[in-house]
Amino acid sequence: MADNNNKPKKNCHAKHRERLRHRFLVNGLDGFSEHNVLEMLLFYSIPRKDTNELAHELIDRFGSLANVFDAPYEALKRIDGVGERTATLLKFIPALCGEYRLSRNEVKAVIRTRDEAVEYLAPYFTDMQTEYAVLLSLDAGGRVMNVIKMRYGSTEETDIDINTVFFEVMSNSPSAVVLAHCHPRGLAAPSQMDISTTEILADMLSGFKTKLLDHIIFARDDVFCMSMMKNRLRPGTLHFSE
Repeated sequence: MADNNNKPKKNCHAKHRERLRHRFLVNGLDGFSEHNVLEMLLFYSIPRKDTNELAHELIDRFGSLANVFDAPYEALKRIDGVGERTATLLKFIPALCGEYRLSRNEVKAVIRTRDEAVEYLAPYFTDMQTEYAVLLSLDAGGRVMNVIKMRYGSTEETDIDINTVFFEVMSNSPSAVVLAHCHPRGLAAPSQMDISTTEILADMLSGFKTKLLDHIIFARDDVFCMSMMKNRLRPGTLHFSE
């Protein structure tokens, strides 16, 4: 006689999941609440349990869908019902979004304006955990030649990794560069050290006939282009027009 306990149990939530998937495939995320979006994502790490309640709890605990994705891994694991698989999935999403946007950037690799520089560089700061910098090198036509990520931390004279910048300029001879760094906590307003760093870097680059177009600061919910505050910089430091 067969052991009924060995039979696969039916997933009582399967029809609801199928309806939610169908709704997404037909209309995208139009009309989805944040907890609906999170509920559907959790299908893929919690295959046989209702994920609606957990989605509500996560958003209630952290305040928003974005805050759930930005929450530390260990903080996510402290939520009842969130194991290693689910916490890893939630941390994977911001990184995946950044890689997707970087991949799309390859189609449009010409930078001629401040807004285009912000759009191009934003994916490099999708999942900022610590302060770091990115240097974007452009040829005379504004085409992207190279993008490098580097240290951005306190030293006596500057926050930028001058040696890395020097090597990039010597190796690729860019016509212009854009510097960007992040403020993981707080606003994107530049510090006095950020201003000094900008002027020091511009002076160094001018010796190689390379223009510093802008210094862009990204925060979690803010972005600031230092080319918009030229009155606080020495004339000729930045070269993006107003």
